[in-house]
Amino acid sequence: RTLSCYLYVNGVVGMGDGVSLWFRGAGVSAALLEGFKSLLILCLAGLVGSSRIRLAAQAWLVGRSGNVVSAAGIAALFARGTEEEVVRRADLSFRGVRADRLALWCLEKSTPSEECFALSEPMSFGEVDAFVSHSWNDPADGKLEALTAWSKDFQEKHLRVPIVWFDRCCIDQSRIEDALPCLPVYLGACNGLACLHGPSYLTRLWCVVELFVFHMVNPGGRVDVCRVGAAQEAEGGGTARFEP
Repeated sequence: RTLSCYLYVNGVVGMGDGVSLWFRGAGVSAALLEGFKSLLILCLAGLVGSSRIRLAAQAWLVGRSGNVVSAAGIAALFARGTEEEVVRRADLSFRGVRADRLALWCLEKSTPSEECFALSEPMSFGEVDAFVSHSWNDPADGKLEALTAWSKDFQEKHLRVPIVWFDRCCIDQSRIEDALPCLPVYLGACNGLACLHGPSYLTRLWCVVELFVFHMVNPGGRVDVCRVGAAQEAEGGGTARFEP
């Protein structure tokens, strides 16, 4: 809104300058040029001030081929408010944590933890490398082992530690009711999905929903399936990658 007001003021002032040039006899071309420039500024101010344009800009930030409107529409099913309001809340509360900060104690319990939340930092849409999807019923040590292997593979390719979205670290437990409806947007805001596929993963409805929502709002996003525990033994271990 501040930018929109600034552009409006500059556009109006520019129009005044164009009229002034006309009356001072500076020539039709100079006056028309100044007026045309001012008109463009006014149009830009109108676009910036438009809620639809702001939402479209946020959509571009959320996912390169993703659809924030779809994500926000899904999120709106969980709470009151418009799609734009959901996106705004998600933008303000979006966080990420370095993968090497995740320890076994972070994955052992699903209970709220201020210590876990303190490990994460505010992030902008597109800055988080992967949304970690997992089941709390699967063994913590197996999940940590799988996530560590995935992180090592990422570091070898990108020469840096990956930033991930992990629920216990990235949801403000004091405002959990506000954060949960934003989960679809969080999914779309991440560049990829790290699926910790343990024995119970596909039996948990929310895990399946995360897979579905990520594919829908970010169809070109990377999905890494990191097998955990019994699933690792049964399916041969390692990480399977799916890139549409």
